[in-house]
Amino acid sequence: MTDTKISLHLKARIEACRKSEAQIADEIGYERGRVISMFETGEMRIPLSIAGELAIAVEDDPVHFIQLMIESYAPETHKWVRWGPSMLLTARERSIIEVVRRVSNGTNPPITPFRREMIEALFLDVSP
Repeated sequence: MTDTKISLHLKARIEACRKSEAQIADEIGYERGRVISMFETGEMRIPLSIAGELAIAVEDDPVHFIQLMIESYAPETHKWVRWGPSMLLTARERSIIEVVRRVSNGTNPPITPFRREMIEALFLDVSP
């Protein structure tokens, strides 16, 4: 079938959470684990209506999971969600923004070239 970012990510999350496909299916309200396998292989698209529950079942951040779904299934839409005014943020991304807001007293400080370099330096060797 077709591997997409979301199918590969789901496969990795299933391995990491150490749950069976049957357990995951049960947690999201499906009767059979085969459907999870179909999501994993890309044989079947993950319905947006169960994306949040599936992310939680595989111990992932729902926003990050949905971002990968949109990127995989609707790349033209993804550019607007990712960079548009209603940008979705993962819990980790939100925590970074919350730190900036807290230390700047909510003043929305400009990102000068110096500040950009400092921020980039902080995240050079970050792995998931």
